[in-house]
Order: sequence, then structure tokens, then C-alpha cells
Amino acid sequence: MSNTRKKRLERSAKSARVKANSAGSNRSSSDNDKLSAHFRKEKAASGLAGTANSISTRIGQLDEPERPEEDISLSFLFKEQSTKKLNLLSVTNLEMDYGNGQKIGPISLNIRSGDKVLLTGENGAGKTSIIRGIMNMAPVSSGSIHTNKDAGLIYIDQNQTLPLPSASALDNLRYLAPSLELHDAINLLIRFNIKKDTLQTTPGSELSGGERAKVLLAGMTANDAGLLILDEPTNNLDIATIEALEAALKQYRGGTLLVSHDRDFIKNVGITESISIAPSCRLKCRTKQD
Repeated sequence: MSNTRKKRLERSAKSARVKANSAGSNRSSSDNDKLSAHFRKEKAASGLAGTANSISTRIGQLDEPERPEEDISLSFLFKEQSTKKLNLLSVTNLEMDYGNGQKIGPISLNIRSGDKVLLTGENGAGKTSIIRGIMNMAPVSSGSIHTNKDAGLIYIDQNQTLPLPSASALDNLRYLAPSLELHDAINLLIRFNIKKDTLQTTPGSELSGGERAKVLLAGMTANDAGLLILDEPTNNLDIATIEALEAALKQYRGGTLLVSHDRDFIKNVGITESISIAPSCRLKCRTKQD
């Protein structure tokens, strides 16, 4: 079998694993909405995992001569952060109302330059709610949140929400990265595989989830940000873009707060600490990574 065909099978297998890992992830911003679909999505995850295993088995049986193939790659442009350890985000005893008398928390975390902190928990546990509370997009019951205003913060939600839904991909990118010249913004979107006939004409609300994600990632890479808050950043992304994002985040020297169900992605970005949360949790659960 040719190397091209083999790589396609490998990517298909990985794509099925990503979908299986993310099958419990709901695109809604409401954590409570996730609970009603839990059983159905667990069943879907099982089927997708079986598909991935079948493709992997097929790959292992191939022994035809291979021909070289040029890999697809996307270059990320994170600017170098200072090697000095900066305090970027401090959350102390954060609690949030979850409805029906339940609370999330208390949650405490500290992120410094180089830290990659993962929020974990079952579907519907409140991970997105905690992120929204930290971003001052949802009310908190108690606790304190301190962000280093000089570090530069970039937030991407799990719905890939663009700041200008009625504007084009190009207009959104220039809003996110106002220092970019017009030709640089166009070239950057093309590097992210946004089609030339789409980037200036199609409203953001009509872009696919993957296209919206790429616009946001392009904006992220064009800014000198010291702190990234990413809620399910691999939602809707193709394998090539996920792999490029993995490589970029692994080398990133700022701080990262991450929510993800993609086990391969979590493994590859180099998480330094995990914090588990759940509704009505009264204890902070922290797990240092090896």
C-alpha cells in the first residue's frame, strides 16, 4: 500500500479516536444540557472507538511498498514569552451556583508562565461554568479571581464564537489582531486553509465550526498573549490542525488553562497539573502530573 493511503488510514483512525474521546462533549454552553444526552453519547463513543480499532488493525496488515508523502503542516506564530516566571491567574475558593441547590466548588488554582492546567470532571460537572466564571461571563457565589492584566489573555469557547458574527473571517481576524496588515491577515487565513473565496465574503455566522475555530486560532497565534484559556479547542478541527495546535501549545511558554475530552490532545500538549471538579464538591482535588 502507498504511504499516501496508509497516512489517510492513520488519520482516519485518529479522527475516529478524537470523535470518540469528544463524544461526550456538548456544544452548548450549559453544563446541565450535557447530562440528558450522556447515555446516547457514551454509546456513540463506543462505536467510534470500535471504528478506530478496525482501521488500526487494517493498517497493521499492510505491507505494500511505500512512497514518500509530504505531510500537511500549519505553522503557528506564538511570539516568544519571557522566560521569567510570571503569576498569570490566581483563583481562590471559587464557588458557583449550579441550580437545584447545588454548587460547584470550592475551586482554587494558580497559573504561572509555563503551566498547563487541565480542568477535568464528568460531563455536566461544571467545567465550562468555571471557565465562564473566571472570565466574568457568569456570576460566582464566592471566592476571588485575579488575572495579570499585563500578560494578555486570549479565550476561545467551545462553540468557537466569533466576536463579529455578521462580518467576514478576514474582518474577524483583523478585529482579533488589529496590528496585522491586510495582506498579512489574508495570508494567515490562507495558511489555516480558509478558502480565498470565503475569507472576505462569507459572514462568520455562516462559517462551519472548523472554519470559525481556525479564525480564532489565527487570531490567537497573531497576538503576544501570555495566558490562554481554551474550552474544547479541538472541537470541529481537522487532524492536521489539531496536530499543529498540539505542537504549538507544547512549546508555548505562557500559561494555559484547558478543558478537553480529547485524550490524545491532552497527552501531547504536556499538561503540568489537573484539577478535578464536580457539582457540590466541597474539596479541591489536585493531581500533579509526572
